[in-house]
Amino acid sequence: MNHQIIAQINELDTFIEKAAVTQLAVSKASVGWHIEHTLAVIVSTAKLLAAADPLTYSPTFSVAKWIILTTATIPRGKAKAPASVCPTTVANQATLTKYIENAKISYTSLQHLPANLYFNHPYFGHLNIKAYSKFLLVHNKHHLKIIKDLLKH
Repeated sequence: MNHQIIAQINELDTFIEKAAVTQLAVSKASVGWHIEHTLAVIVSTAKLLAAADPLTYSPTFSVAKWIILTTATIPRGKAKAPASVCPTTVANQATLTKYIENAKISYTSLQHLPANLYFNHPYFGHLNIKAYSKFLLVHNKHHLKIIKDLLKH
């Protein structure tokens, strides 16, 4: 289990009280949207991983995956997240706080699962638990940076 991901979830928690902050010059979405989206990715992909059949895992090479996971950077505005992880309304503070706990439980529940459980990322193909953890670190970092930029302005 990657403790940095739990630290990132804890950091997201510190921004909940500023969920309503928006700054169109930085992002079309509010701080709360970025928090909820990030947590939705953690929870939904953890469910997909836990339900996967490790015998059907098929690693694939993707230039985009290699660049993003190697540089640990996602360019802003270049990819569209699936609708299933895009909040349509911003949750209130109490709901976001519950979501934080759910994300921690979802992520930590993966620590004893087989290494070749995977989920099918829309751009990167099959990501096993190791690649998933690396992806989460990069994805969370991306949204934390946007949140911090939203709060700077």
